[in-house]
Amino acid sequence: MYRKTALTIVLVVLLSSVLILRFDLKPVTASHTIYIRATGEVEGTDKILRNEDTYIFIDDINDSIVVERSNITIDGNGYTLQSTGMVYQSKGIELRGTENVTIQNTNVKDFGYGVFLNLTSGSTVSGSNITNNQAHGIWLHNSSNNIVIGNNIRDSGADGLALGYSDNNTISCNNITKNEDGIDMFYSSFNNTIYSNNITDNSRYAIEFWHASNNTIQNNNITNNGYGLYFLSSSNNNAYMNNITNNEYGVYLYLSSHHTLFQNIMTSNKYNFYVFGSLDLDFFIHSIDVSNIIDEKPIYYLINQEYVAIDPTNYPKVGYLAFVNCTNMEVKNLALTNNGQGVLLAYVRNSRIINSNLSSNKHGIYIGAGSSNNTIYENTVTQNEYGIMLDSCSDNVITGNKMTNNDRGISLNFAFYNSIARNSITNNCYGLHSDISSDNRIYENNITDSTCGGLHMVSSSGNSFYHNNLIHNAKQATLPASPYNIWDDSCEGNYWSDYIGSDANHDGIGDALYEVDPYNTDHYPLMGTFHSFNTSLGYAVDVISNSTIEDFRYSESNSTIKMYVSGEAGFGFCRVSISHVLMNVSGISVIIDNGQVPVLYPNYTLYDNGTHRWIYFSYQHSALEVVIVPEFPSFLILPLFMTLTLLTVIICKRRHTRKSCSTSF
Repeated sequence: MYRKTALTIVLVVLLSSVLILRFDLKPVTASHTIYIRATGEVEGTDKILRNEDTYIFIDDINDSIVVERSNITIDGNGYTLQSTGMVYQSKGIELRGTENVTIQNTNVKDFGYGVFLNLTSGSTVSGSNITNNQAHGIWLHNSSNNIVIGNNIRDSGADGLALGYSDNNTISCNNITKNEDGIDMFYSSFNNTIYSNNITDNSRYAIEFWHASNNTIQNNNITNNGYGLYFLSSSNNNAYMNNITNNEYGVYLYLSSHHTLFQNIMTSNKYNFYVFGSLDLDFFIHSIDVSNIIDEKPIYYLINQEYVAIDPTNYPKVGYLAFVNCTNMEVKNLALTNNGQGVLLAYVRNSRIINSNLSSNKHGIYIGAGSSNNTIYENTVTQNEYGIMLDSCSDNVITGNKMTNNDRGISLNFAFYNSIARNSITNNCYGLHSDISSDNRIYENNITDSTCGGLHMVSSSGNSFYHNNLIHNAKQATLPASPYNIWDDSCEGNYWSDYIGSDANHDGIGDALYEVDPYNTDHYPLMGTFHSFNTSLGYAVDVISNSTIEDFRYSESNSTIKMYVSGEAGFGFCRVSISHVLMNVSGISVIIDNGQVPVLYPNYTLYDNGTHRWIYFSYQHSALEVVIVPEFPSFLILPLFMTLTLLTVIICKRRHTRKSCSTSF
């Protein structure tokens, strides 16, 4: 009996405890959706006061609102509409298939989408703060003839304002800041107007146009964004009188066509203006006149021109320069900085860029889109991402340029039959980088002190490399997928500063091969650096030597070569190629310091190909004067002796006759 009583007491205590716990629990408020129905009723809240066609907030609200009624005004009255869940797909205010709805004076925050206009027309979003939404601040989807005006839109995870499949909307007088993208216009959005907005501090795009056309962008202040105006696969958009300042990219036209730019001011952007296309000429056809200003200098975007010379005399200020579908153009003595390209050539033929300074651009010089037979000569190209870029082009000559401190000194992509010669390519990340290219000639370049690699060839083949000096590069050559390039001219190869072979036969060529990789071999590695010296007759003298060579001279009057050589202790050598035009090569002599220093291992008939003679000689290193002189060929000595004898006899006879005549008097 006692046991039953005790058990009953325990059960009562447990039941009481459960009941106490149950009634002590606080109710959980489930997030739900508020509706403004097509009939006008408000469902789901008592914090919205209806006054005929105006709906006024009377308190903060923590739920989404779906609007199904047209021709109404929603006045936030300064209150906040806030999500408590930060769900990516949640929407603060959603207009579904409505017309003529005004949303004003509302703070909308912490939703996936702040304000979502879906299949909506004739509506207005104004005077509101749209902040900290996970995806888009305001999104217009399949919507037209709407106005977004005078709002503060910031801190969105993706776009401050996005338009997709939308047209004839007006975006004006908004402050759009600190989003990933300020305004994103995509998926066939057209005939929209964006004007008088302040679009600042967005991490990626201020305004992006993606597959969007016939839009107008006017009088906006675009500052401190990743990209100012970015057009991707878009056409026929108009940008007027925008101030674009301190962005990574100012205006970027990418795979886009037929845009019109007028009176835009670009200032202090890292890359102010950039046009990039492919083989389609349309991607470079735009109406861009000199009213567009970059750092107080006009843009010259020249299309279908010929025989125009751009130089400081005729064009004292040039902010950006492009030639499109032009021929016989010339650029000379310009300084071009801080753009996508210092100079852009697209479908350009027989033109020249000479003695100009290209610095701090994305591409110093860009030669692309079917350009051919152009010459890039004696330019200084420094601190660009790409020094000189050859893209989808052929038969161009890049010679005598100085390229320093670029990410890539020279870059080739789908480039064929180009000549890259006699350039100084120093202190770049990559000296020469090639993606997909073939049958190019790369010769007589100095490629030195590259921090990533001297030559970096990706899927390139059939290119010819010879007489290049590759010195102190982090990696002399990297060819991850580039078999079967040619590394010599069947006589001489390249100088590799890490080559450790010997030259037992004293000809200036290494006895062992230089293996670039298992598929690529330099069969004739040079034992010294390659030099080429011009002469007054237009024929160069090539010298391979381990000495420093200075004060090279060729004397046309007596066909002699003089130069000064110097070096550290040990033996120096010269392997010299001399044109038959410059010197009678049937007999050649080398004289060092007027014959005071012996010539070692002389070989004056090392090789002859019918137009040039190769000779070799060595010496004990110090500061020396070397003179190479022609000797009279042996078959001329006897006729010369006979001529001199005959002249002597004639002179003697004349003297004897004169003496006899004098005596007779």
